[in-house]
Amino acid sequence: MAPKTGPPFAPREQQVLEYLRAHPGRLISRDELSRGVWGFVLDHRSRAIDQTVANLRKKLCNGARIITHHGQGYEYVNGQNVSGG
Repeated sequence: MAPKTGPPFAPREQQVLEYLRAHPGRLISRDELSRGVWGFVLDHRSRAIDQTVANLRKKLCNGARIITHHGQGYEYVNGQNVSGG
């Protein structure tokens, strides 16, 4: 998935996107995402995941979205399967 404009995905952004894209439509908890990408559970006060997801949202195209389920995690929705959120 190419960015709309601007710089390409940073390495960590690419890793997060690949992890989420491997599980389309599935709710991924912050703990699962941090274990899968960083290799350990990040401190719950860390904003690393939030900032990475925010950066990705600015770069996604073709209707792909990352939906936040507050208090639960994130869900990747590709452009063909957008269901709201």
